[in-house]
Amino acid sequence: MIAWGDLALLRPWWLLALPVVFAAARLAERRSTTPAGWGAAMDPVLLQAMARLGRVLPGARRAGYLPAAILATLALALAGPALRDRSAPTFRNLDGLFIVFDVSSSMTMGGALPAAEDAARLIVSAASSRPAGLIVYAGDAYLGSALSTDGDVLGPMIAALDGETVPDPGSCLACGLNLAGRLLAESGTLKSDVVVVSDGGGAAEALPAVEALVAAGARVSTLAVAPIEHPSDLPPGDPAGLAAIARAGRGVAASLDDPQPLLAAVRSGGGRVTVPAALRHLGWHDYGRLLAVVPLLLAFGLFRRSA
Repeated sequence: MIAWGDLALLRPWWLLALPVVFAAARLAERRSTTPAGWGAAMDPVLLQAMARLGRVLPGARRAGYLPAAILATLALALAGPALRDRSAPTFRNLDGLFIVFDVSSSMTMGGALPAAEDAARLIVSAASSRPAGLIVYAGDAYLGSALSTDGDVLGPMIAALDGETVPDPGSCLACGLNLAGRLLAESGTLKSDVVVVSDGGGAAEALPAVEALVAAGARVSTLAVAPIEHPSDLPPGDPAGLAAIARAGRGVAASLDDPQPLLAAVRSGGGRVTVPAALRHLGWHDYGRLLAVVPLLLAFGLFRRSA
């Protein structure tokens, strides 16, 4: 099936018949250089004389186009042009995504928070139709947004994150991952992604939480945020610790400078749990049956009598 918004072709492989039909029609036209191909069986002088007497029907050489039109329309009908059925029951996407966002002081005062928020919104966009949620953490972790397929809800929420979002000082990444594990278990998702957006503070203590997520069927990836400013009173980041978390979580380790590998992994993650192919057509109105009436009507032209 190929879909463009609310339009789709349910059986697009039938379109492969169109080039064959057009090629056959073109070949028939070239071979019929005279009406009905009589040039190969009659003397040219006699045929010209019959044409002058009006015994040759003009346009007869194009009679081969009617069968071609019938076959082409039939191929289009078999391809299954369809419109989305908004009233049809939908299948819940069982492949969720949680962004675990670090709002500790080292993140919010390092100067890279706006870029990290932009990257998080890109991750939400890459999730497409997958339900996505937000967890924020510093010294403790809190649910920012439950799993939802409405990306417009998460975008403004991510943009509003700052140093006052979580009142607890510290950087407890393990708290954020443990909360993600509990929420994913409650949601009933089968295969999910957890993406950590952080400078790496608290990464070393978070490995047991990563192992628990992997055991539950989740994949843990990381986006390392390198601070632009380095105040002396802020703890340093730990990008190597984030890379270790991604390895243990069987995910992707990326950075703000190159988030594309992570975005690609999030996009591909949506296909790990899919609706069976036999059920995908239930959400579409197939108009191929109606279109199949057109070649039947055209076929009557093959039986019309000549004057």
